[in-house]
Amino acid sequence: MLSTSQDPAAQLDAEAGAFWESLGGISVQIGPDGPVRDLDGSYARWFGAAGVDVVLQRPDFYLFGSSPIEGTGELLSRLRRALAGNAA
Repeated sequence: MLSTSQDPAAQLDAEAGAFWESLGGISVQIGPDGPVRDLDGSYARWFGAAGVDVVLQRPDFYLFGSSPIEGTGELLSRLRRALAGNAA
């Protein structure tokens, strides 16, 4: 999961965090002074144009989904349902 506003994992409850960890998921904040630096502002521009705070990127680099920062837990729940074969 990537976000330009904060570490998306900080939004997860213990159960969702454990699920994310079990997948080997990585959660990153990207910013000009963040842990991962957005040197030219391209991430900030893309997130702003898309109107999202968080994206969940698949291992093949396609995006699974996006959400506002407060929807991070629901985004991960959607992934969990999709992996279980219940995408609804």
